[in-house]
Amino acid sequence: MANNVDCLGCGQKLKQKDASLQCTVCGLWIHKSCSGITNEVFNALANLFKDTGKAYWACRACNSYAEGMNHRLKKMEDKVTEAVRVGEENSKEIRTLREEIDKKNDQLEKRVTSGEDNILEEMNDRERRRKNVVMYGVKESDKAEGRQRLEDDKREINNIFTVLDVNLSVEDDAEFCRRIGPRGENARPLVCGFYTEWGKNTLLKYAKRLEGTELSTISIAPDLTRQQRKAEMELEQEAIRKNEELDDEDRSKNLEWQVVGRKGQRRLIKTVRREIPSRARGARGSRGPAGRGRGAMDTRKRQREEVEQERNQPAKRGYRGRGRPPLSGSNRATLGVRLLGDQPRQEIDQQVTGETDGAEEEEEEEMEASQTAEEGPRLGQ
Repeated sequence: MANNVDCLGCGQKLKQKDASLQCTVCGLWIHKSCSGITNEVFNALANLFKDTGKAYWACRACNSYAEGMNHRLKKMEDKVTEAVRVGEENSKEIRTLREEIDKKNDQLEKRVTSGEDNILEEMNDRERRRKNVVMYGVKESDKAEGRQRLEDDKREINNIFTVLDVNLSVEDDAEFCRRIGPRGENARPLVCGFYTEWGKNTLLKYAKRLEGTELSTISIAPDLTRQQRKAEMELEQEAIRKNEELDDEDRSKNLEWQVVGRKGQRRLIKTVRREIPSRARGARGSRGPAGRGRGAMDTRKRQREEVEQERNQPAKRGYRGRGRPPLSGSNRATLGVRLLGDQPRQEIDQQVTGETDGAEEEEEEEMEASQTAEEGPRLGQ
């Protein structure tokens, strides 16, 4: 037992003969009576110490601290357990997400591969159709043999070339011609492939000449792929949608969305709405000998008025007693063309081009002399 050590309970010095205990945690000593343990517990601890040299006992303060520590440790243990559980669940979710990502990557790779294949197929299809045209409304032969129907189609195409007055022939310029689609009551479209793009472009350039002929029901267009036809239909629908959404400012400016360009190269632009010009005889804006428009009529009237005004104005300085002054260049030309229509052509040309005879030159010399006499001599002369 300890000697001369303060008791943890009462604070008095411990004596050799006093029954006391040492706290295993803090190492402080306390009287048995101050510790509050029973004799049985004390004797058991004493016997344990005698047999093993070790005995474990904690004072109240250390027990209280140990209980708090145990409580905190329990909380920490619970948190660690929860973290482990969440980690395991997250691991499962991560594995699931990884599997989904792998699947999506596989699908994306397949789509990219498929897209590349589609693009390559589309490019090859466009290249195959690059020198082809499609003719709609061409009369189809009802003969039984395919060779005879082919010869009839060639004659129809040559007839189209003749009506269009183009330097083309099926025998020299066409690589092939064939009907597409199942046979029915109506004539099937006729595809014609040329050896060169020049032949195709020439036919498309002059295809409008069919209007007003016996072949006016026939139309000719480039041979487009399904994707190109779909894109042009989408352009038409987009133009309709955008025209419905035009604001008041664009409507006031008479603007609209239009699909322009030849087939296969069409694009969407915003432009002024086109008005159909009037073709009535003598109508405003019409052209030709029947009527040149109100603008031309107003110009001629204004020129005649200027001519009459210059003829009636008083004589200018230097022309006293000499009649009216000469007309200006523009009005002289107008007078020569409009008012002197009954004179010989040579005289009119002389007046319009400014050529003068000897009498006009003498008149101009007299005018200069008169001006010099009236103004008097000048310094330096």
